[in-house]
Amino acid sequence: MDWKTGVEQRLAKLSRLEWERLKEEVLVDQNGPSDWQRIEQLRAECTEDYARCVASGVPEVHHFFVARAFRQCGPPELPNSVRDQISLLHDRKGYAKGENTSMAWIQEAESAEEIDRRIEEAKKGRRLHAELAAACLPCDRSLERELILNHDNPSLVAYERLRCQPDIAFQRELLYNPENRAALAFRAADRSWMLSAAGLLTDLLRALRRRKYVITDCTQELAILRDIAKRNLDRHREEHQLYVELRADDLPQYGFLNNTLYSGSATHAWARRVWRESQEYFGVEFADEP
Repeated sequence: MDWKTGVEQRLAKLSRLEWERLKEEVLVDQNGPSDWQRIEQLRAECTEDYARCVASGVPEVHHFFVARAFRQCGPPELPNSVRDQISLLHDRKGYAKGENTSMAWIQEAESAEEIDRRIEEAKKGRRLHAELAAACLPCDRSLERELILNHDNPSLVAYERLRCQPDIAFQRELLYNPENRAALAFRAADRSWMLSAAGLLTDLLRALRRRKYVITDCTQELAILRDIAKRNLDRHREEHQLYVELRADDLPQYGFLNNTLYSGSATHAWARRVWRESQEYFGVEFADEP
């Protein structure tokens, strides 16, 4: 068995575990049984799409994890049933993104014209997968549709900053307002995936599929996972820096903690818990923490 197959098998096990964790946490709520019926129905509806998502590095476990995260991070006024629907649908059409949405792919361009062309292609991919997912909802579910359509906005800002002549006003407009607590909370839940064991293994699997690494032993894998963990935490801080630079006047209203995307003690505690669980899963200590 090659190393890539072993990673795929571990992700499959984590997917089953995350599903059981989600079920356990849903059923303790007063509305748990009815919420769980809706979750099972949504999963059944999304099964085919989830299977296609795998090709672009969005495994089924991602949706289960984000659903659990958004239950922890979401604003109190947002019912869990709404949080669950957003979480399970937001990357339902993730296969539409493809490889050509990565920052690395854009940065490999050799001219300003090619950078701009790749930025537009990357933006189109991110927009398309969100539009396809939002289209699965009835038109009267405006809040859910809006959150799904805009859940990747800060990533679009990161693309725009690679242009030779970036539009600062447009970048500022793309970032969430501090009053938009639902969008900020969902972004935090979605990005906390990057700190999870399943998220780190997914990034490793993407790299193995691109033949970026050839792994022959566990020591080598752990060294690579440490690098991935550092890079993912750096992405969090870079996104926080976007708000520092583009929304400086509003920054105190966001309540970000420790230069991260996490506002409020509960959300920040969730991120640290996920980070700790990842280290326990791999049996390793990462050099930094959110």
